[in-house]
Amino acid sequence: MLSTCERLKKTPFPMQYTWFMTYSMVIFLFVFSLSMAGHLGWWSIPFSLLIGYVFIMLEYVGRHIENPFENTVNDVPMDYLSRTIEVDLRQLLGDTDLPDPIKPRGKGYLY
Repeated sequence: MLSTCERLKKTPFPMQYTWFMTYSMVIFLFVFSLSMAGHLGWWSIPFSLLIGYVFIMLEYVGRHIENPFENTVNDVPMDYLSRTIEVDLRQLLGDTDLPDPIKPRGKGYLY
């Protein structure tokens, strides 16, 4: 499992992905607002801004979770997973000297 996660961490995402998503979203939002103007009139502006905000946030979250192993609040807690696997394996082997599980710190996060 650890080697698979390491391969995922080292796989670079091409910049064309980010570029394509950004420009496609801008074009879509522009065309969307123009197409809604005939139906909604001036209400198309706030409606398009709301829809645009949702799409921009989805793109931001997608960029933010591209690197799930950077030890930030929203990432995969690899230390926690590794310790849990270690404790489970030691229990299967009959070991009684088990390490303490990793406890959340601060505001309840593992990091």
